[in-house]
Amino acid sequence: MSHFYGTLQGNRGEATRAGTESSGLSTFAAGWQGAISVTVYVDPETEADMAEIYLVPWESSGGIRHHIATIPLNARDPSPPARQGVMTIDEKIAEMSDTFLKIQKLNERLKEIS
Repeated sequence: MSHFYGTLQGNRGEATRAGTESSGLSTFAAGWQGAISVTVYVDPETEADMAEIYLVPWESSGGIRHHIATIPLNARDPSPPARQGVMTIDEKIAEMSDTFLKIQKLNERLKEIS
């Protein structure tokens, strides 16, 4: 029986996929300059449904894989279950703001060099 369910909509209509508690469900949404990867799974420590979100290179876009967030899949209570290393989205955004600024500055420098 499905534990996770995913849909996508594109120019060919809608497609769906299902994932079990043991398989989870992974997806990519990509453009020419990169992609977002989302994987949903059951955390073995807390038994909570979780989602991991990454910004990743796509095809020949180059770049690095960057962790955006690990969040609970619980719309009624979005606070993470008690587990070391799991942050709220606000905590992760605050932590990443300096990183994004550094990446932006590096990109500007690369454009100047090119």
